[in-house]
Amino acid sequence: MKKLTMTTLMLFAAMAMTGNHAVAAKRSPAKKSPPAIQSVPPSEKQPPPADRAPSIQEGEMLFRDSALGGPGNTQSCSSCHPMGKGLDKAWRNPDLAGQVNKCISATLKGKPLPLDSIEMKSLILYIKSFKPVPASSIYGY
Repeated sequence: MKKLTMTTLMLFAAMAMTGNHAVAAKRSPAKKSPPAIQSVPPSEKQPPPADRAPSIQEGEMLFRDSALGGPGNTQSCSSCHPMGKGLDKAWRNPDLAGQVNKCISATLKGKPLPLDSIEMKSLILYIKSFKPVPASSIYGY
């Protein structure tokens, strides 16, 4: 390491003596300050990409996320329905989205989701995934 440092110093000295200051300046490491982190107000955040579609995976993430609740909330949908407990017949409910919003607003003390949102559609897909599969489709009889 000392050889490298001494060689570098000698190189810079030689450049300075020959009048090649520009090259010496370019090679010296310049300390840059890190860029400032700027938060974006919620009103200026970009909308989700147009190609984003509802998915069971996103529904599962939302189902387990306590952010659906109000401030200070620590519970999620999975707190009352661990592993989908009690949701095996939810697919029959013609107003499943309304029921989901009732749970979000009453139990979780959160803000209801827009019925046509990707988040709501994803939650519905996940909840409907608990629909029991007939044995005939599993075993082929």
